[in-house]
Amino acid sequence: MDVALRVRDDGDEDPSLIARRLHPAEACLVAAPSLLAGRDIRTPDDLLQLPALGVLEADRRVHVNLRRREDGARRELALEGRLGVDDFRVRKLAALRGLGVTLLPCLYCQDELEDGRLLRLLPDWEAPEGYLQAVYTHRRGMLPAVRAWIEHLPAYFRGGCSETR
Repeated sequence: MDVALRVRDDGDEDPSLIARRLHPAEACLVAAPSLLAGRDIRTPDDLLQLPALGVLEADRRVHVNLRRREDGARRELALEGRLGVDDFRVRKLAALRGLGVTLLPCLYCQDELEDGRLLRLLPDWEAPEGYLQAVYTHRRGMLPAVRAWIEHLPAYFRGGCSETR
């Protein structure tokens, strides 16, 4: 593998890899309208009534850390996991089918949010933000096409990356 794209928090970087920050990675808490029918989700505690999709921790629950935008108040929730998976594609498909609430990169579910297939929950709250990074082991011996692609990525993300999501 020449280059990997990944999301990491500040300070969560492997010193053996070269990491190039590309774009803030805002996450959205989303669910399908069918899952929310008849439910009023106004506070983080209201999420406790919903099944979750995500990475299961040792307690077999999906942990979600949220911060309120206006005052920085924090809330950690341990949600009942319906599906334990870290793959964003699988989580988005499961969320679209109404199987649970999940955190997804906002860029990754922008189309579904715009057309109403997914709804953003608790817009006054945010997940701690990380960064999308391009990581690679070294530049020596790198193919010119790979080097050119790595050099193109920052400009792509500065331009809004709207061509492909």
